[in-house]
Amino acid sequence: MKVFRAVMVVSLGLAASGCSDTSCKDACDRLSQCGFQSSGLSCSDSCDDLDRECAACINDDWQCNELEEACSARCFNIIID
Repeated sequence: MKVFRAVMVVSLGLAASGCSDTSCKDACDRLSQCGFQSSGLSCSDSCDDLDRECAACINDDWQCNELEEACSARCFNIIID
């Protein structure tokens, strides 16, 4: 029974870690909806890993007025105006 519980905990953790939306296209759409212009973020579905990290932050549950501050560390190569 302990092994079953351990497997379930690990499985749930892996499932939860894959829930972030890393779509750069979705991130560009979100920035546009919030009235921001972005410079440096690829809006392609085939963006690189750094852009995907930034996109995951932008696509998170932040309010529009929180995006710039909340995502500045993960979007260091992106300018959000």
